Amino acid sequence: MAKTKVEKIETTENITVSPNDPGWTDYVLSLLTEDEKIMGNPTTDGLRRIFEIALDCKIIASTTDVIQSPEPSNEKRATVCHSITYCLKNMTEGNEHLNTVVVDGAADVY
Repeated sequence: MAKTKVEKIETTENITVSPNDPGWTDYVLSLLTEDEKIMGNPTTDGLRRIFEIALDCKIIASTTDVIQSPEPSNEKRATVCHSITYCLKNMTEGNEHLNTVVVDGAADVY
């Protein structure tokens, strides 16, 4: 008996997924348009656009620090650190300073 592949298509309007759910990554990536991906991977512009949508939040600050830029002397390695501060929308009414979340991350490319 031959197996048939069945794909389930859902719209973002009916999805209730939280960051702790196994389907969270797939949900967030589904918010990207095709021109916001390179070889299936999200672009920085795409992630910036969907951040507030996915977390239903307000960005308060977003900073990037280039630690190492690609040069022939470092074999074209690059390292970048990023920090984002946000507040959930249901907690923004005058209390941003009390209800902020700060997330830091780093990435390197070789």
